[in-house]
Amino acid sequence: MNEWYKIIINYKCAIYCYLLLFAFKKSLFDLILLLLLFGAAVVLFFFQSLPISWHINLASAGGPIWFYLSIIFFWFVILKLYSKIRKLEQTHTEIIRKEAIREAEKKANHTKQWLSPA
Repeated sequence: MNEWYKIIINYKCAIYCYLLLFAFKKSLFDLILLLLLFGAAVVLFFFQSLPISWHINLASAGGPIWFYLSIIFFWFVILKLYSKIRKLEQTHTEIIRKEAIREAEKKANHTKQWLSPA
């Protein structure tokens, strides 16, 4: 197996471990990671010869590496969005549960008033 595929697989495993341990709880690290990725994109935009030299140094493996890194980045974004959707669903469920309990208590109190002797 090519060494770069092993590196990519290790990075994928590291990202999955990160997501399992931290992504659903801490957002500061996510912000720092996204800022680093954005900074890397800006550097690559202004120094466009860097990827070419990397491509030459990596023995024509530059294209697939960028492709695999973009896949890893998009998996990170997708899982981050999924965690936000799950959090929103949990909040929505909690609000509906509290409203249902409040309505049930209100009906129970209303029934007690009609049944109690005056």
